Amino acid sequence: MLTSQTRLGDLALAATTAEKTLAAAEKLGDDETLAMTRTNVAFYYAEIGDIVRATRMFEQQVALCQKIGNLYGETVGRVNLGYNYAHLGLYSLSGRMLEKALDSSAKIGARRLNAFARYNYALARWREGDYDQAKPLVTGAFQDLARIGDAFGVAAGFSYHALILEF
Repeated sequence: MLTSQTRLGDLALAATTAEKTLAAAEKLGDDETLAMTRTNVAFYYAEIGDIVRATRMFEQQVALCQKIGNLYGETVGRVNLGYNYAHLGLYSLSGRMLEKALDSSAKIGARRLNAFARYNYALARWREGDYDQAKPLVTGAFQDLARIGDAFGVAAGFSYHALILEF
């Protein structure tokens, strides 16, 4: 519901939904639910352009997933933290976060997450001027997502291609 409200432009309702959902998840006392809620609220903050709040929420989500042993959730958070850190100019931190995401996504066999980690790692490398490392990361991720039929991942890849391969 939060994503729909945001994308339909009802930002006041989406803000209320984000706050109420997070408060309810915290009150519930179930860490898996809280971790998933933090992920969704972080995506909301990112989508409205509040990268700092999204980053803080993803940091909390990753810490909670580490605590409860949810490697998939932790990896989702790390992929998105790496992206956010790159946009905040924290390229070294972005790289470290994404290297961990690459390792954990490979470990658990999460091919889509691994491809998005490569997209984001390529972005961080590109922003630091390491074009030679960025280009094969983007190309490989794009090809892997196309091979598994991930239309959204392929579409996202076009924006990474436009940035990285065109320069």
